[in-house]
Amino acid sequence: MSGRRKLNAKGRSTGTKPFLMLQNWVFDCPAYRSLKPGPRAVLWELIRRYNGTNNGRIAYGARDMARAVNVADRQTIAAYERELEEKGFIRACRRGGFSVKVSDRRVTEWALTWEKIGDELPTKGFAYWRPSEIDGTLKPSTKGGKSIPASATSVRDCSNVREFPSHKVRKVAAAGAG
Repeated sequence: MSGRRKLNAKGRSTGTKPFLMLQNWVFDCPAYRSLKPGPRAVLWELIRRYNGTNNGRIAYGARDMARAVNVADRQTIAAYERELEEKGFIRACRRGGFSVKVSDRRVTEWALTWEKIGDELPTKGFAYWRPSEIDGTLKPSTKGGKSIPASATSVRDCSNVREFPSHKVRKVAAAGAG
């Protein structure tokens, strides 16, 4: 029976695929809320290529991205990449291109900024991004020609979010309880 899952000695599945859980505060940040569907699709395709250990070495070329999100124009994909970089979601660790004459890699290698790269801590640059009126990202909010109150369209401020590894939280909680 090839359709059955393989189990290890403790009965846990060994054939699971890697996944990445994105926390709600990422979705609530103004930077994520300001993304249009195209850049979001590119971001999720990059997330899909992340396997838990390859951050900073996520090799993904513009042609492959265009094919994955069903866009015919590589310049459109380049614009999506620029937007994601400007808003702090991704970072190019090694640029690729046709001018690069290295036999092993020619595509750009990407990093997700909310995950660590080796020993380097995550920067989470998107948490500090704010819309500005200068670049045209701030648009008036209307519904049927009537303006919407600011409280109805606001999202939670996530610039002061701090995350701690779970083992440090337990030590801090234990120290405070005693």
